[in-house]
Amino acid sequence: MSVTVCCAHYDAVLNEDRIYGSVSFEPVEDVTGVESYVDYEELTEEIVVGWVKEALGEEEVEVIETDLVRRDAEREAPVMQSGLPW
Repeated sequence: MSVTVCCAHYDAVLNEDRIYGSVSFEPVEDVTGVESYVDYEELTEEIVVGWVKEALGEEEVEVIETDLVRRDAEREAPVMQSGLPW
């Protein structure tokens, strides 16, 4: 019996900021002849992160990473101010 991954939840983190999400994968009923099949016991974080990044695409990965950097910078130097503008 083969086990296939059909979903991966991700948690992108930079310091105190997090972005959560999930990616669905097409389940494979028969892995016979599937070149890139990896046994469940052989999965590593690196392999699954690669799958998630590939499924999201370079552009979405860049959006997530940029958003984390922006959030971190805003926490360090907040752009919101209290009081009146005059």
